[in-house]
Amino acid sequence: MPEKRISRLSQKLVVGALAAFGASALLFALLQWGTRTALQAYCARPEVVTAHEQQTVQELQEYVAANHLRLDDLAEMNGWTPTRELVEITFVLEEQPLYHTCSEEHDGWSTMNAYPIQFADGTATVYITDLFEHRYTDYATAADLLVFFVCFVAIMVALIQRKVRVIKTLESELRILEGGDLDYAITVQGQDELGELAQGVEDMRRAMVSRETEKRQMEEATNRLMTSVSHDLRTPLTALLGYLEILEGDPRPASESPYLGKCRQRALQIRGMLNDLFEYFFVSTSDKTQADFPPCTVEQAFGKLLAEFADLLRQDDFAVNTPPLPSGTVRVNTGLLQRLFDNLLSNLRRYADRTQPVKITLLARDKELALIVSNTARPDAKPGTGLGLQNCAQMLRLHGGRFEHSLSDGVFTAAAYFPME
Repeated sequence: MPEKRISRLSQKLVVGALAAFGASALLFALLQWGTRTALQAYCARPEVVTAHEQQTVQELQEYVAANHLRLDDLAEMNGWTPTRELVEITFVLEEQPLYHTCSEEHDGWSTMNAYPIQFADGTATVYITDLFEHRYTDYATAADLLVFFVCFVAIMVALIQRKVRVIKTLESELRILEGGDLDYAITVQGQDELGELAQGVEDMRRAMVSRETEKRQMEEATNRLMTSVSHDLRTPLTALLGYLEILEGDPRPASESPYLGKCRQRALQIRGMLNDLFEYFFVSTSDKTQADFPPCTVEQAFGKLLAEFADLLRQDDFAVNTPPLPSGTVRVNTGLLQRLFDNLLSNLRRYADRTQPVKITLLARDKELALIVSNTARPDAKPGTGLGLQNCAQMLRLHGGRFEHSLSDGVFTAAAYFPME
C-alpha cells in the first residue's frame, strides 16, 4: 500500500496545537504556583484563621439551637458534619472528649482554640480545625484550568483564523480575476498547500497574461503585416496589369515586346511575396516545440546545410567563408532549419552587395549556438515587408531560441541563437 504523507498544512496545525498546549500548560503552572503561594500566605494569617473558626462556631451554635440538642444527643451532630467535610470538631466536657469527627480520637485538641457551645442542658467546649485553605485551593485550581482552556482555545482559534484569512484573501482575489482583471497579482502566503495553491494560481495568471500579450502582439503584427503586404502586392500587381494592357494593344508579337520580361519580373515578385506570406502563416500556426525535435550534433544539424548555403552564395557571385563547426548537441527540426537558410539566402540575394564578402560565423557560448551572417547592404536596395525576417524569428521561437537583426553603417547582421544541451 502507498505510504500516506501528512500534508504540511496538517503538520503546521499539529505543531501549532502542541505549541498552544505547551504555552497554556506553562501559564497554568505559573498560575498554580502564584495562587498557591498567595493562598498559603493569606490562610496563614491569624486573623483569617480566627474569622473562619468564629464563622464555623456561629453556624454550629445555630444548628444546635435549631435542633434543641442536649449533651447526650451529640450523635445528632452527624447531620451537620457531612456538609462541613473540611471541618474537624471535638466536643469536650470537663476535659473529657464527648464527640469528634475524626476516624480516630483527636489527641491535639488541647492546643486548638476553644469555643463554648450552649446546649439545651448545659455548655460544652468545642475545638475546631477548619481546613478552608483546601477550599480556596480548589477554587483557584478551577479558575486556573479555565484560564488554561481559554488560552489554548484562543491560540488555536488565532492559528486557524490565520489560515482562514489566507483562504478568504485567495477567494477575493480569484473573484477579481474572474471579473477579467488579469493584471491583479495573487498574494502568496506561507509554505504549505495553501501557499502552493496561491502560487499555482499566480503562475496560471502570469501564463494567461503572457498568452494574451503574445496573442495581442501577434494580432497587431499580423494586421501591420497584412497592411504592408497588401500595399506591396498592390504595387507590382498594378504594374503587371498595366504591362498586360500595353501588350494587349501592342501590334508586335509578345515575344518581341520588352514588356513581356517586365511582366515576368513582376509575376515572380508577387509569387515571392505570396510564398513568404504562406510561410509566415505556416510557422505562426505551428504547434511544434523544442521538446518535439530530435537531439543531434552541431555537425549533423548544420554541416550539410551550411555547405549548400555557401555554394549557392558562390553561384550568385558572393565571396563567402565556410565556418568551422563547434562541438555540442542541439535539438532542431531539419525542415524549419532549411527554411531558415532559404530565408537568409533570399534576403542576401535581394539586398546584399555582391561586391562585398558575406561573413558566416558559427560558435558555441553560454549554452547557446550562435549562427551569425553579416553582409554589406546595396545602397540602392529598397526596404521590403520584413516578412522573411519575421519568419526567421518565429522559427527560432519554435526552437526555444531567439533571432536578432540589425543594420549599422551599411552592414546588415542577422543572428540566430539555438539553445544547446
